[in-house]
Amino acid sequence: MIDANPTNFQSEVIDASHDRPVLVDFSAAWSEPCAALDPILQALEAQAAGSVKLVKVDADDNPALMQAWGVRSLPTVLVFVGGRPVDRLDGARVAGGFESALRTALARLAPEPGVDLLAQARALLAHGDWPRAAVAMRTVLALNPSLDAVRAEYVGTLLRLGDAARARPAFAPLRPKARTDRALGALGFAVDAADAVAEAPDEASLQRAVDAAPADPAARLRLGQWRLARGQWQGAMDALLDVVRLDRSHADEAGRRGMLAAFELCGDPALVSDYRRRLAAGLN
Repeated sequence: MIDANPTNFQSEVIDASHDRPVLVDFSAAWSEPCAALDPILQALEAQAAGSVKLVKVDADDNPALMQAWGVRSLPTVLVFVGGRPVDRLDGARVAGGFESALRTALARLAPEPGVDLLAQARALLAHGDWPRAAVAMRTVLALNPSLDAVRAEYVGTLLRLGDAARARPAFAPLRPKARTDRALGALGFAVDAADAVAEAPDEASLQRAVDAAPADPAARLRLGQWRLARGQWQGAMDALLDVVRLDRSHADEAGRRGMLAAFELCGDPALVSDYRRRLAAGLN
């Protein structure tokens, strides 16, 4: 535990809190509650194994710091992160209650499980390493299944890999939210599209089916579904637009709905704008 004063407060607390959380204990030697809190704070610091720093301010020797940080009762613990106080525990509480409150405060600062691994997964995605990214994201979700955004990324990655068998159950927890969330709804359409063409051997076979029956909207729909599931946005939109032109009502307007899903998932504003105009023309 480090003793802080007006001379070193900037370096020991403000600057240090940019690297890790700093607990600042404002206390006095004559205070029994402060004395009871001391071993609790030291135990928490030891358990944190360097991830948290503990600093003590003697209230009697440092009235200027007491005033600067609005400390009016002892003990008071301020939690600094990023150069500013983010939490405050005031007053002479019983030791057990203060310990529980401190642990809760520290728990709020703890990173979500798998944060580092998620950063690795996104770096792999940026380099197009879909298989390793999928493994990393699956591990992140095993640690924290509630991360919907990560789950959506994972499903999209599985689709890129052509792994409809894994994508379907992975997307299942998002199905209820997909009814009201447009982006998740589009992802769900892509999952269903992948299911619809799961037995197709490859894109070439689907293209041959289109070439053999150019007026068949079903053949073009299957080609569009295959491309949509794998993130081939322009190719998917070309095939789905042909479905709209051949038979707008085919398969409950699957061509139009597929185009809308592609618009949502694509991420290329110029391409989406171009094909929106084409779709509008095809519907008129």
